Amino acid sequence: TRLTGWFMRRYVGITSSVPAEVVALDLETYDVVHARRGSFMSALGRGNAGFECDCNPLTCCCAGFGMCRQTISGAPGTAFVQATGTVERKALKSGETLVVDSYSLVAWHDATLGVRPVGTCGACCCGGEGCCYTTITGPGTAWVQSMPWELYRRHMGVVVQLDKNGNVK
Repeated sequence: TRLTGWFMRRYVGITSSVPAEVVALDLETYDVVHARRGSFMSALGRGNAGFECDCNPLTCCCAGFGMCRQTISGAPGTAFVQATGTVERKALKSGETLVVDSYSLVAWHDATLGVRPVGTCGACCCGGEGCCYTTITGPGTAWVQSMPWELYRRHMGVVVQLDKNGNVK
């Protein structure tokens, strides 16, 4: 006979490698999701991580996702991605454009990735955003994070200074 009951149930817990929020994506609702490199954690069902190449030099070099973009697909299933800070899901209407910092975009579905120049040369050099913003144009869905881990580490980094004997000052 087959043993069943509460003692046979098994659970697996997943956690992010950084202090982050775990976001569940229903792959029946979002058939293919494009995600930031390193954000995919795990999947249930048929969820699977893959990639696709972007041959547009403008979005490839300036949108913050590189040439090979991570994709998550495989309905039915649920995929789990990690994002830091406050995570917001934004449903974009047709023609609606979301303009974000390149690090803040975590994932998107059925929307068009693009770039927009920051503005003047002074804003580009002194504004702290670089030369381009990342844009997502609907219809579709985008997930954004308020404090990307890369920026958090940079802002919260601790500098340890040693004296000539190698002791912490």
